[in-house]
Amino acid sequence: MANISSGILRTTNGGVDWTEVHSIPNKVPFIYFADPATGWMIETYFGSLPVIKKTTDGGFSWVTQYGPVSGEIFNRIHFSDLNHGWAVGEEGIILCTTNGGTDWTKITNAGIDSGFINKTVFFLNQNVGWIGTFNPTLINPGVLHTTDGGSSWNIQEVRLFDTPGDNSIYSIHFYDSFNGGLTTVGGKIFRTTSGGVVSVKDDIDQLKVFNLGQNYPNPFNPSTRISWRSPVSGWQTLKVFDVLGNEVATLVDEYKPAGAYEVEFNADKLSSGVYFYNLQAGDFTETKKMLLIR
Repeated sequence: MANISSGILRTTNGGVDWTEVHSIPNKVPFIYFADPATGWMIETYFGSLPVIKKTTDGGFSWVTQYGPVSGEIFNRIHFSDLNHGWAVGEEGIILCTTNGGTDWTKITNAGIDSGFINKTVFFLNQNVGWIGTFNPTLINPGVLHTTDGGSSWNIQEVRLFDTPGDNSIYSIHFYDSFNGGLTTVGGKIFRTTSGGVVSVKDDIDQLKVFNLGQNYPNPFNPSTRISWRSPVSGWQTLKVFDVLGNEVATLVDEYKPAGAYEVEFNADKLSSGVYFYNLQAGDFTETKKMLLIR
């Protein structure tokens, strides 16, 4: 799908051809589709309050699900599946739904700053998501990050800019919990391999050194993911041990080029408790602790 100033265009052949499926003169839509038939849009007249609408027939017809509400202005909408969705906008507003948009709830909790303008939103699944922000008085307002569906948020500073007012994040996308990117004012594109835990500039610098990341999720049941970076090529091993020092799993034991990596550890045959994972790559070695809870 694509939106234009007077309607919504649809393609069924990868963008070779486009057909207008919905005309909305003098309105601006921002859309997201979870599958070819089901989608949502934020629709507004210039200078008026927006509404959230849903389609189940590929964009030919739309039904209003939310709004307009005085003081609520939305910028983007995203769904991780057919049920779980989020809409973000001015003054730090965040709405969420768990039933496909039939009901929407405003999220108000620590970590949300009403001084931020939430420009864009992306959720990898119903729990893990990011919101790109803008604040004209700050140089680096950062990205809001949640791992519990929006019940709590952390600010990830993205040190990309030099002057206040030049810090708007226009879009954000992740293809797993660690690897993603965002676009900013001026057409700049930035990438992270740490899920945004460190700033994008720091992330680039840290590719020059070894790093073993904390597993995610932690605690876990029964699987978790472990990431690491190697600045040089070489033989690498990643092993898991119990509290007695017994090896319980070998996750990696091979030659790898320099780069960032991630592997899944499935502990479905192990009992609850503390475990340790150790990375060895040349002269580098590091061990971290994780907790399996049944």
